Amino acid sequence: MVTVAELMDPGNYYFWIITITIIFAILGILKGKIRMLFTITSFAYPNAKFNAIGNDYVKRIELEALIEARNLQDAAGILGTKNYPLKDVRTADETEKVLDEYNIKLLENILQDIPAGLKPLVHIYLKKYEVNAIKRVLKTHISEIKRSEEGLKNIRPVGELTSDILQQMFEAERADEVAELFARTPFGKELREAIHDYDGNFQKIENILDKYVYSELQKANESVSNTVAIPTRSFVDHLLDISNIKMLLRAKRRKYNQGICKNMLYPHGLALPTWKLEQMCEASDVVELLTELEGTKYYAVIKDLIPLYEKNGDVSQLEIALDKYLLRLVVEISIQHTITAGPTIRYMVSREYESRNLKTILRGLDEGLDHKRIMPLLITEEEE
Repeated sequence: MVTVAELMDPGNYYFWIITITIIFAILGILKGKIRMLFTITSFAYPNAKFNAIGNDYVKRIELEALIEARNLQDAAGILGTKNYPLKDVRTADETEKVLDEYNIKLLENILQDIPAGLKPLVHIYLKKYEVNAIKRVLKTHISEIKRSEEGLKNIRPVGELTSDILQQMFEAERADEVAELFARTPFGKELREAIHDYDGNFQKIENILDKYVYSELQKANESVSNTVAIPTRSFVDHLLDISNIKMLLRAKRRKYNQGICKNMLYPHGLALPTWKLEQMCEASDVVELLTELEGTKYYAVIKDLIPLYEKNGDVSQLEIALDKYLLRLVVEISIQHTITAGPTIRYMVSREYESRNLKTILRGLDEGLDHKRIMPLLITEEEE
């Protein structure tokens, strides 16, 4: 039997077995803490930067002040004083181009600032701007809107949408020529076939592009670092849920049958698994679709708006309510995960809604709309 004295003797091999075992046990306990400390340190600079910049134009008071501008030029001038490069714009189309470029640049800057563990999510989120540009170009062609060099200038090369492809698209005479340009891109065969078979319903083409982005976003959600997985998965799961609901609202408004709806589904989120989404596809109309949401957090968001939909048949207010909920959610994520990925997610998503709000206001002012018609279209953080 080994005595205590022998165990404490450095000359006894039992002493070293116990010592090494204790050291490895301590290192195992500290490993997770060290990794988290490193993560917190790596987020310190970008989080401080994003919090300092803020997102003014998802706040009601800032938006209301901007709407008070007399016209588009005055509003653009106000935004110019806040670092938006809009001082010299003259039309709503110009402002949309400039805001898109500005946001793409900001997202690219985010990629430079954040730790590697979060980059897969931000990189794919940037794809949303890419497909939006592709939608604009495709709509120009297949809707037979007059093409011009000026139109080309309003689309910025991004991702798969290179300058070379843009030039070829604007030189193409037919939609199927445009379709062939995408044959070797990630959008591939499905998009080519949808363009070739275009029947006047652009939502089908939009759906293919959006489905690609959301599928890639789901993959990115699985490849982020474990230290940021909780906030990123919460965000992506909610985004997928809400995106599926919004897509189904538009599909049922157009009276698509359940087969078409099921084919258009995006990857599932958390609260709405695939079987539930397929069940929602079987709803006969928008109201029945909304009742399928009972028991989920999303039903509480839209239930008071159902009578309004029944009155005017417009799903836009339902979509806006869901967008507002997502924006409030990223604020909560930012607060709950303020020392890791929370502020980055909030800044990235709020920046997108800011851009959308500014486009809405500037176009509304350009068309002479008053405050009461513009404000309900905006996405704000505040509860109504």
